[in-house]
Amino acid sequence: ADAGCKAVPILYSVGWVIQYGSLCAKTLRLKWVVDSSCAEPSERRRRSKITTWMTSHAILAPLIIDAIVLTAWTLTNPLEYQRVEDGRSYEDNVIVIDSLGRCRPSNGDISIWAFLGPLFGN
Repeated sequence: ADAGCKAVPILYSVGWVIQYGSLCAKTLRLKWVVDSSCAEPSERRRRSKITTWMTSHAILAPLIIDAIVLTAWTLTNPLEYQRVEDGRSYEDNVIVIDSLGRCRPSNGDISIWAFLGPLFGN
């Protein structure tokens, strides 16, 4: 269960960055195509080729920043699975234990906002 708690924010965050990074890369590619087609005929060069490598920084830069934030978060305050007993009852000579399990920070209540706050502060 601890591995699942640690994997959820990583998978969610990396998936989000890849999704929106690829949309930004496609938008950048489209901008370059439109800019080259709207240029003056004297400024137009031969047909230029837009490669995947040219637009990859739109995905790689946010992915590297995301990896740094996630690594810092995982090393300093990883999520751990904690189960808390909610109550006990007796039914037909059987003890029924109600419990609640959730993912909580291991070192207290420091949340991800401690790491994301500086990004949103600008």
